[in-house]
Amino acid sequence: NRSLNNNNNNNTECDVTLMVLNTGTKYVTFVLETLKQNEEFDSHARSFIINDNPSSRSKYKWIGNTRFENELLEPGGYSSYNLKALFNQPGIYNLNRYRFIVQTHSNDINSIKKTNPSKIFFFPTQHLIVVGTNSNSSLSSTSS
Repeated sequence: NRSLNNNNNNNTECDVTLMVLNTGTKYVTFVLETLKQNEEFDSHARSFIINDNPSSRSKYKWIGNTRFENELLEPGGYSSYNLKALFNQPGIYNLNRYRFIVQTHSNDINSIKKTNPSKIFFFPTQHLIVVGTNSNSSLSSTSS
């Protein structure tokens, strides 16, 4: 879900709603955080790295609340997170720039332990947005 606003500095802000669903049969706790412009997931190393020459599709900033900690989802539960992206020029950008640090627990809420091992998740699909000029602002997206 997205909405587009132009501000006075020729920057374009985009409200993004990210929905998270626990499809499992156990409780999960997690941290959701957005990536900085120079952070990316290296699929060969299977880890996040700093890239001094990031892709043009990642040259935007997440602004406002960019980290959600100690989130809890029951089995089958879902939650939504309001994010905001700031673009300083027209272009095509990949909005799928965040990571999850997840702990799986039992199906009993009273047995949640912060000592359970964490797994870091990144989703390699792209969710693209097209940002136009002020006189021709456009908002469209596609997943690939």
